[in-house]
Amino acid sequence: MPVVPVSALGALAGDPRWTQSVLDLLAAVDDYVPVPERLLDEPFLMPIESVITISGRGTVVTGAVERGSLGLGDAVEVVGLGPTVASVATGLEMFGKTLERVEAGDNAAVLLRGVRRDEVRRGQVVVLPASVTPRLRFAATFYALTAAEGAGIPGSPRTTARSSSSARPTCRVGSSWPRAGSSGRVTTSSSPSSSGSRSRWRSGRASPSARVVGPSPPGR
Repeated sequence: MPVVPVSALGALAGDPRWTQSVLDLLAAVDDYVPVPERLLDEPFLMPIESVITISGRGTVVTGAVERGSLGLGDAVEVVGLGPTVASVATGLEMFGKTLERVEAGDNAAVLLRGVRRDEVRRGQVVVLPASVTPRLRFAATFYALTAAEGAGIPGSPRTTARSSSSARPTCRVGSSWPRAGSSGRVTTSSSPSSSGSRSRWRSGRASPSARVVGPSPPGR
């Protein structure tokens, strides 16, 4: 790992030696830290993290772009947790800088045309039209961590498993099933109006909204 001596105070004072050291540090970072792989060849998708209303302009949604790219004036849809809302991206910003395009890896703010504040919320996703279809039922693979693997309070019979989807539905598992270290597949259902899907198991039995699909080997 490269080590570059730098003095920010000296650079601010205009000392040529320390001014150059800042440039050397940036060059070392560019050379040493690899550029992360970005999914630019897939359809645009950005989970909504916050919603802001700007007086005189409209509704702005912010989040980290997970895949693809979006250009100014592109048509988009807001999907999940309710009816799909169609709109157009009329403004794109990142850290206060106006952009013509955002892509995977950017923390972006997207201004949506004709969308009211109460029509969008955290947990939905902004996508290209017809690229994502919302579902009321899905299959998930889970693995219940053991206490040694950091599963909450040691000895606790209750554990919580979360999926990696942008809507982050939750399956809450209790009582004696599944035991720590076990794994399997379950199906669960959700409502578009809810903030996520939730299913419960007690005494080894699935609730009406969820059922066990079948076990899988530990570690998968």
